[in-house]
Amino acid sequence: MPTLKEQKLIRSLRLKKFRQEHRLFIVEGIKNVNCLLASSFKTEAVYHVDNWKSEIPLPAGKTEMHIVSPEWMKKVSLFESSSSVLAIVRIPEPKKKFSFDQSVIPVLAGINDPGNLGTIIRLCDWFGIKTLVVSENTVDEFNPKTVQATMGALFNVAVYRNGLKEFFTENEQLYHIPVFAADMRGRPLSSIHQPEKMILVFGSESHGIPEELHSFIREYIHIPSKGTPLAESLNAAMAASILLHYFTRS
Repeated sequence: MPTLKEQKLIRSLRLKKFRQEHRLFIVEGIKNVNCLLASSFKTEAVYHVDNWKSEIPLPAGKTEMHIVSPEWMKKVSLFESSSSVLAIVRIPEPKKKFSFDQSVIPVLAGINDPGNLGTIIRLCDWFGIKTLVVSENTVDEFNPKTVQATMGALFNVAVYRNGLKEFFTENEQLYHIPVFAADMRGRPLSSIHQPEKMILVFGSESHGIPEELHSFIREYIHIPSKGTPLAESLNAAMAASILLHYFTRS
């Protein structure tokens, strides 16, 4: 049975400061763990109940495997309903360079809801977008709620975290790529001419696009509503689902 120290470590990793201190994060649930084990991420340890079987062959001796009781799993689970498997994973080194070899480059500015970020990462994976740019003040992609919301897509989409003003000014490859942003005051989506390559910026629902980015944006895009909806706007994940589908459909 794993030690009390291991229990404390797992529970501490729900907080960002301890994830940063140990350079570790938690992946919980059958789908997420199977996607993890099929990826290049380094899995330090897997804790599972007796009847769980990995769908991915594990090299002998490469990953610590611990059989635990359902009661033990409940003690360390980060969610109300515990799963049958949980893994401790090494946070990879931050990416130094960004690949511009994709037709749509999503950029997230100040997204602070982990569920929204996780859903957008999942959308990127669904629509074949392999790299996502996020601002330094966007919620941590290794937040347990973010990881859970990605449903395994986190291990197939590279998240590039950077100051966005620096991102736009220090990468010469971006100078000739038009920048669009989702905004209620923009032009209707159907009137936008799609370029061969584009950058698509999403701001938070509460704060919108940061002032420092306005000078880089060529066009603002509005997703028109029908009828008289009670909702004032769409959140970032909803807007991303519509715009990513629209601009990757061809």
